[in-house]
Amino acid sequence: ENEKLKYHSHDLENRLAMMRDERRQNSIIVENKEESINNISKQIEQTSSKNRDLAFALENISAENQQIKGELKEVKSKLVRSKQKKKEFQLKYNQEQFKATSIQYEISKLEQEKKIILQRNEN
Repeated sequence: ENEKLKYHSHDLENRLAMMRDERRQNSIIVENKEESINNISKQIEQTSSKNRDLAFALENISAENQQIKGELKEVKSKLVRSKQKKKEFQLKYNQEQFKATSIQYEISKLEQEKKIILQRNEN
């Protein structure tokens, strides 16, 4: 009977030792998991911070883009007006050239008439 109790006692001690060992291993696993969770939390914080910075930069770029679009629209408008002015000036220039050519033609006609009149007067 005493032997049975010793055996049973020894068996319980072995089981207790195994359970303590298992608890120690589980504690190590929990510590590792907690450390991993902490590391992941830090990474999430860093990523969130970077995302906020990138969002801010994107807003600035977007605002600059809008400003550039406005300036480009203004430049295009000026270009259209400039092209229209150029067409108007070209038209006026062509009209003046036509007038000058017409006047030159009239002058030539008058000089011919003058020559004819001078020749008649000589005769």
